[in-house]
This record gives sequence, structure tokens and C-alpha cells, in this order.
Amino acid sequence: MLARETIKIGVLFVARGQDNQRDILKNSKGSEAYEEFLKGLGDRVSLKHHLGFQAGLKYKADGEEAIYSSDALTEIMYHVATMMPEGEDDQVLNKKRHIGNDPVNIVWCENYRLYRRNTISSQFNFVQIVIYPMKFNLFRVMIQKKDGVCFSDIFVKKIAWVIIPMDKQYDSR
Repeated sequence: MLARETIKIGVLFVARGQDNQRDILKNSKGSEAYEEFLKGLGDRVSLKHHLGFQAGLKYKADGEEAIYSSDALTEIMYHVATMMPEGEDDQVLNKKRHIGNDPVNIVWCENYRLYRRNTISSQFNFVQIVIYPMKFNLFRVMIQKKDGVCFSDIFVKKIAWVIIPMDKQYDSR
């Protein structure tokens, strides 16, 4: 039996006027549109009872639920900052411990200013997919990457699978 590939992806909500790591990581909820977006990423699972890939998340310490998605070949656990407890520290280190170590982050940005790639300081976060909701259910999507990270057709298709619900995808052949 083949093992499934496991992927951990950070998810951040950026509200209007937020442009620093502490304020963004302190968010405990997002807008209605952001919450709808989360529903499209996968299923809410209980960290206490989930038997699949947990991506290092611990029940209670990292929250009670997380977003999880899988198919026959892949398991994805999302480190959703708004679903993790804030903690006592001013730097929200527990959230950053997970999200700062994720190779890919999805940033839902409702700020009027562009999201800067280095807002969350990290040696990882190789790719950031920044989604700006616009009027009429349109979205501006920017993919930011660290220097030296190469995109391949396979990588781009995998990223599309992550951010576009499966029932909305189509084959462009």
C-alpha cells in the first residue's frame, strides 16, 4: 500500500489596516467571506478524534478543530491562525511556530495595501498565495515566492487543487 503525501499549509486572515505579524497572528476570527473560503478548503475535524495527518497540531494547545482535506494520494492539514488559541504571549509564538514553518501559506487579505511577503518572518514560507477579495465575487490572486524557488506545471496544478474547491476545477486541455 502506498503512503499518501502529507502537506501542511498555513492560512492567515489580514483585516483592513493590518500590516504587522503580531496583529495578523492575533486575529481570532475573519470576515464572513473568509469563513466561507475556509469551508471550501476542506472539512473541519476535531483534533481530539482525527486519525489522519495532524501536521503537529495538538488538541487544546493548538485549538480544538482544524481544516483537513484528502484524496487517494494526498492529505492536507491547514494551520489556520484564526482557529488557533491566541495564548498569553504578545508575539503569539504558538501560532507562529506552526505557520512560520509551513512551506506554503495562503493569505486572505482584506487590507487596502498589498501584503508584503516578509510580513511573517520565517526561514520557510517558500510560497505565499495571497487572495484579495473584490466586488462581484471576484478575486485577485498573487503568488509570491522566495528567491530560488522554481515553479513547475505540477506545482501550480497542486496549488490550484489546494485553493480551488474540487467541484469548481476544470481541465484546461
